[in-house]
Formats: sequence, C-alpha cells, structure tokens
Amino acid sequence: MSRYDLFGLGNALVDHEFHVTDDMLSDLGIEKGLTTLIEPDRASLVLDTLSARAGAASKACGGSGANSVIAAACMGSSAYYTCQLGDDDNGHFYVNDMLDAGVDTHASDHMVEGVTGRCFVMVTPDAERTMNTSLGVTGDLKSDSLNTDIIANSRAIYLEGYLITSPVSRATAVQAKQIARENGVMVIGTFSDPGLTQYFKPQLEELFHGGVDLLFCNEEELAIFTGESDLDKGIAAIREWTQDLVVTLGERGALVMHGGTCTEIAGKPANAIDTNGAGDAFAGAFVHGLLSDWSHQRSASFACAVAAEVVETFGPRLTPARYAELRAQYA
Repeated sequence: MSRYDLFGLGNALVDHEFHVTDDMLSDLGIEKGLTTLIEPDRASLVLDTLSARAGAASKACGGSGANSVIAAACMGSSAYYTCQLGDDDNGHFYVNDMLDAGVDTHASDHMVEGVTGRCFVMVTPDAERTMNTSLGVTGDLKSDSLNTDIIANSRAIYLEGYLITSPVSRATAVQAKQIARENGVMVIGTFSDPGLTQYFKPQLEELFHGGVDLLFCNEEELAIFTGESDLDKGIAAIREWTQDLVVTLGERGALVMHGGTCTEIAGKPANAIDTNGAGDAFAGAFVHGLLSDWSHQRSASFACAVAAEVVETFGPRLTPARYAELRAQYA
C-alpha cells in the first residue's frame, strides 16, 4: 500500500495578496497579468509600497504546486510536499500553515539560513492577478531534500513548472521524476505560467523529457510551447510529451485528452473576483478525482466546479470544509 497518494515538489512561497488598481501597478512599473521574478531589495520596496497604498494583505503558504497539493489533501488525498524554506518567521509560518491544511512535509527539519520565498499577488477589479515573486532560498531546492522512499511509495508525483527557473531546482525535479519513473509512480506536470513556456522552453523540455503521464496547461501556454495558435493543432503537437492532457479554457471549462480521445467539459458559471489559484485548485481537484478512481471526464467536471468557486473567493484556495463539501457532491 502506498504511503501517500500524492507527492508534490515545488517552490515554497508565502503569498501576500492585495487588492490593487491598474494605476498602482503602473506606478510600480509592474506588467499586469504576468508573473515576474524580482530581487530581494525590489521585493522589500514592493511590499512596503503595497502595504502603504493597499492596506493589509492576506497571507498563506503558497506556490503553484503547494496550492494544488493542498487542494487534493483537503478533499481527502494523503499528501506530502517537498520544498526549501529559510529558518525565519515566514518559513515557520509556512510549515504550520501547510500542516494545518493536512499536508505532511519535511521542511521544518531542513530549513536553511536565508530568506523564505515570497510572492506578492496583486488583484485588480477585473479579477486579473499579477504576481511578483522573490524566490529567496526556495530557488535552490537541492537533491538531498528528496525522500526516495516516499516518492517510490506514492501513487503520483506532481511537478510544478516554476522549478525550471533555477538550475539547482530543475536538476532536483528531474531526479525526482526519474525516481518516480523507476518505481512506476504516475508523473504529473504543469507548465504553470505562459512566461515559462515563452522564456524557458528548453528547460521545460529538459524537465519533461521522455514525457509525463498527465500534463496540465492553459490555451496560451499550449500555443506558445507548440507554436500552434490553433487549439487542435496544438493538442496534436503536444502528444509526444504526454499520455494524457488537460487544457484549461477559463470560463469555458476544459478540454481533456485521454486514450487518444478529446472531450470538452463545460465550465461552471462564476462571478469572478480573483483568478489567483484557480488553475492550481483545478489541478488539485482533477488529480484527487483520478486518485479516487473517477473517470477523466468526471474529474474534470469536478475540477471546473472547484475552480469556479475559487475565482469567487479572494485568495488562492477554499477552506478545507468547503473543499470537502464540494467533493461530497461528486462522490
């Protein structure tokens, strides 16, 4: 019997989320809608400015992979997350917040000297999210942080695309993927962000070399990675990289490729106030569905319902109780 249903590997970022205006983004010289890596001194300036002009932020342990793993755990999947944290206040906050969400982690035993990663999530009135990320020590996730036995005895491993921006973290992710492959563990990957497919395509190809069992992306990421603006042509081009594919289509829902057949899943109506974390929650819900032996179509329909509620909520995820309620509706 597997010790964990899901093993996640990704960046550890303490999310600070703010309501902002387009003018505030412009004044800070921040490009709307994108995820931008920033240096620590810039991070301090951004945080001070946002705190002064936007007020107090909501705070939660985050990172794309972490959000997905937490969503799956809140629905009942046993989960473990590997990441790199600094031995500082944010690092200890991160561990406690993750444990409270029901995810096991080794992080408190492997903290290093340095600053824990931070992500400033800025949400405009149109529900668009813009992120400035200072990786801190999370950008150097070393291979000695991997627990081979836990990976080998998990049912699935989840790799976030953001790991590719650091040579150290990318090498660790490649090693984790190899361990999973050698032990028959399902390998799940995500492109994470359009900027990664545009500026880090060779690194994504290195991580996903040999293919994965399941890949998540959105329309824009698929088009950039494959060079095909037509959705059908993009799906045809991506087949060499993955056995199964899920393409999120925003409010239109999702497209699922499984067994050589593509199926469109309708989205759920939502009054969007914050798109941050919707894709992460979708992935977590979909993976939980598969690990519960649901069909790909049922898992996608469930994931659409979860994502629709997340965009109606300020912050990247729902409460554990609400995740459980939604799961019960599809059980």
